[in-house]
Formats: sequence, C-alpha cells, structure tokens
Amino acid sequence: MAGTEKMFLKDVLHLITQTRIFKGLSIDELKLFTDDLEGVHFDAGTVLLHEGGPHSGLFIVLAGSVEVFLPGVAEAPKSKRINKVSLATLKTGDCFGEYAIFDDKPASASVVGVRPGKVVCMDQQTFRAVLEHNDTVAKKIYRNLLTVMVERLRASDQDFDVLLRAAG
Repeated sequence: MAGTEKMFLKDVLHLITQTRIFKGLSIDELKLFTDDLEGVHFDAGTVLLHEGGPHSGLFIVLAGSVEVFLPGVAEAPKSKRINKVSLATLKTGDCFGEYAIFDDKPASASVVGVRPGKVVCMDQQTFRAVLEHNDTVAKKIYRNLLTVMVERLRASDQDFDVLLRAAG
C-alpha cells in the first residue's frame, strides 16, 4: 500500500471511530470495513444521492457538510411535493445511506453538498458480508444503527408536532 493510501486509511479509521454507527468497535473490527472504501470529493451543490435513485452503501462525511432532503417540484419535476423538505445537515463524522444496509430499495432522500468536502462510501455488499460473518460486530452495528434511527424518528416526531400546532 502506498504512503498516501496508508495515511488515507489512518485518517478514515480515526474518523470512523468517532462515527456513532461504529461506536464500540475496535480498530481491528473497523478494518474489516475498509477493503472497498471509495472516496468522493464534492463541491457545494453537488448531488451525492438522488431520491429514488440507486443506493449502493453507507456514506461517511470526512470533510465539509451535506444536506439530506426530500426534493420538491423545483428540484425534481416528478416530485409530488410542492416544496423541498430539509431533513438534516450532516458534518464530519456523520453518515447517510444506512437504509442500504437493510434493503435494496432506491434512496429514500436526496443528499447535496453544502460545503465542499469528501465522503467515503462503504460498499453495501462488503458491509453486509462483514456483518454476516462477524456476529459480535453485527450486534454492535445494529444496536448503534437502531439508536441513531430512533433518535431521528423522535426528532421528526417533534418536528411534526410543531407543524401540527402551527397549523391548528
């Protein structure tokens, strides 16, 4: 492995240890996920994922920030939504695309760069294979994913309550 690749892997491993989905994993366990990492540089305005488009894995923000949103008619003419719905702004250490770990369905939201940066994508097949062959790792990952998803669901419930009160 070349020096820059080792540095990249070291940087990625450091950031992954700070990502909530990988909380509690050892460095050796984390290395299981790094075989097929693909780094992608992006600028502000670059669409990284399209709602309804192909969805290939888990993305981790290494630098910059991205917005996760449901597009409105202006962003996606076939959309049934009149306006864009912003779901979250993610920064270094955050991740998106976790649904791909569970199913083979198209992306449920769009993701666009807000501040230029870099993401790495962990291939869906590799990710699933690691979980399938490592029960201890799988238990930690699934517990962490469930925690993150429940927190997101609670936050969206609170947002929905605010909208209902404002409309009522």
